[in-house]
Amino acid sequence: MAKCDLEIELNKRQFFPGETAEVTLWVNGNTSFSCKEITVDLIRRAHGKGNTSTKRVERISVYSGEIGEGEQLELHCGFVLPEAPLTYHGQYLNVDWIIKANVDVAWAFDPKCEIDFVLVSNPDAERPKPIEDVKVFDQKNTTSSIIGAIVLGFMMMIPLVIFVTSLISVINGQFSAIVALIFSSIFALVIGGIGFVVIRNRIALKAVGPVELRLDQEAYFPGQTLTGMISFTPQKKLQINSVNVTVICKEVVVRGSGTNKTTYTKNLVNQEVVVQSEMEAYPRDSVEIPFEFLLPERPMYSFSAPSNNLKWLVSNHIDIDRWPDFSHSWNFKVRG
Repeated sequence: MAKCDLEIELNKRQFFPGETAEVTLWVNGNTSFSCKEITVDLIRRAHGKGNTSTKRVERISVYSGEIGEGEQLELHCGFVLPEAPLTYHGQYLNVDWIIKANVDVAWAFDPKCEIDFVLVSNPDAERPKPIEDVKVFDQKNTTSSIIGAIVLGFMMMIPLVIFVTSLISVINGQFSAIVALIFSSIFALVIGGIGFVVIRNRIALKAVGPVELRLDQEAYFPGQTLTGMISFTPQKKLQINSVNVTVICKEVVVRGSGTNKTTYTKNLVNQEVVVQSEMEAYPRDSVEIPFEFLLPERPMYSFSAPSNNLKWLVSNHIDIDRWPDFSHSWNFKVRG
């Protein structure tokens, strides 16, 4: 039998950010014992198809001392609730808020209890003034692609050595080397394809120059119109087949770890629009292409925690005739 029984009560079960969750905790002693400490925690829990991620946001110590058999304590505390993250229930990801009480008993099982509540956006809250957000993809962003290309280059040497060795063996009549020849050829093609994807944007920048994404706000709310502009200054005369912009919202969760790690992705929004059809672009003649999207009313808020993420992205694709295409995605925030 536990040393005591616990019961938690909140002043209400749905809150707005900035409100105070008032907690009443009843402790009923089943036997006399010495309590090292009674704590009440405010906890954010992300769970679902991925690993559970728990974060203790705040802890309040409410009691320490002796508790007698049959004694009942009524303890009080309160938490001022943060602006984010808001409660979210999706397909692969859920974000919940919990208040948890713990009685620390020496050399015995610690009695615990918890209660959940909902944190929702306040429709009457004053929204901050919008701040323009500018993101640029230029040569600074290609450092990782250069490193990746170097690593892939070294990896490419392995199948090439096997290919050459196997080819010499086949020429010399050792036909058992044909299998190694085929597999090394396939491996080399795969590595080569990955290498091209890694350095593609670096090559594309030689034609289109730095690509800039300009959003009219740093963060958006559900139901708002996202207004932005893609701009670049060509370094040479180009034939642009099309410029596409895609707004993406996706849940990305991870289950397991190490060799047993599996990543699950669920697209909630994937809306593509051709914002510029076929056109000619000239050197040092700036190209500015506006676009806008109406974000869904559904409350899908940006969220990041170990193994659990909800991401909003603006993806841009510039289809360049007879030249590697430019393709890149930028993150932006949706808040409550």
